[in-house]
Amino acid sequence: MHSILISHLARSPLIAYIIIGIGAAFDGEPFLFAAAFLAYRGIISTAKITIIIFFMTVIGDMGWYYLGTQFKYLPRILKLWISKLAGPFDMFMKRHPAKLFFISKFAYGIHHALWARAGSLSVPLKRLVLVDLIATALWMILAGGIAYSFSASFSEVTRYIGYVEIGLLVGIVVFVYIQYLIGRYVTKRLKEERNAP
Repeated sequence: MHSILISHLARSPLIAYIIIGIGAAFDGEPFLFAAAFLAYRGIISTAKITIIIFFMTVIGDMGWYYLGTQFKYLPRILKLWISKLAGPFDMFMKRHPAKLFFISKFAYGIHHALWARAGSLSVPLKRLVLVDLIATALWMILAGGIAYSFSASFSEVTRYIGYVEIGLLVGIVVFVYIQYLIGRYVTKRLKEERNAP
């Protein structure tokens, strides 16, 4: 059994690069796992997709920052989301923005909200760019390594491609859950630090 999606991407790797690049700007993990799987199968170039994901992830972060600079024009639901997730970190963001943004790269669910909040609070972007480049590179090494290894573990069962895709989905869910747990831990620690005398 062959996947229609994998078959299509195998015939047109350019579409894979475009979809993964755009997707990485919005939500990196699922697209990083997909890219690792396609690269392992030889459908796309590991070097090319690594560069694309790296730059599109950084561009995506800058996009969230810019979105935050337009905070007063945003829809109410987006304002509430940004304020609820990132609002508790305002004091820490002003004191230690580099540390906060580095840690948030590995905490699923708050990273984009923090970028938008930084834009709304006019945190100087130049204080965050280098940290974002380093954090993105480290995130790609760790998450990409996990994704590539996970893809490799399925190399022997390629004739059961449907099961492989389910396995990749499970891998993404496990990775996102681990990031969620890290995010909860970081959130708790930062709130404790903020409330400390």
